[in-house]
Amino acid sequence: MSDTLTLTIRSIKGKLLSQNVQYVKCNSVVGDTGIYPNHTPTIVDVQEGVVEFENEAQKVEAVYISDSICKISKTEIIFLVDFMFVAADFDKEALEEESKNSGKAYKESVDYTKKQLALNVKKRADSKLRVLEVATA
Repeated sequence: MSDTLTLTIRSIKGKLLSQNVQYVKCNSVVGDTGIYPNHTPTIVDVQEGVVEFENEAQKVEAVYISDSICKISKTEIIFLVDFMFVAADFDKEALEEESKNSGKAYKESVDYTKKQLALNVKKRADSKLRVLEVATA
């Protein structure tokens, strides 16, 4: 049994990321999913957000991906995405402001649809901030 998995993130433009990792954590439609070597083969519907993984040097890294399909085998994880962002793609101050403003809009809104929209904006901003937090840890 191998101690690592090959993590690959692909888009229509080609391979965006490929490296050996100790584990991967992502948010599927049924909740947080942790994937380790020798995982049961499966296909997972992954929600837009953070994918965290530990590289071979035992450093935790994170990327932000679109909604995707993830194919898991005992030795490999493949995400099929529309886009992927890394920490360098984000402006921390802008994201903090977006999170603050959308949180305020959520609290002040009485309309359900507007509350859901504000909540979704806040979740995305907070997830992107998590990518920045992992990168600077």
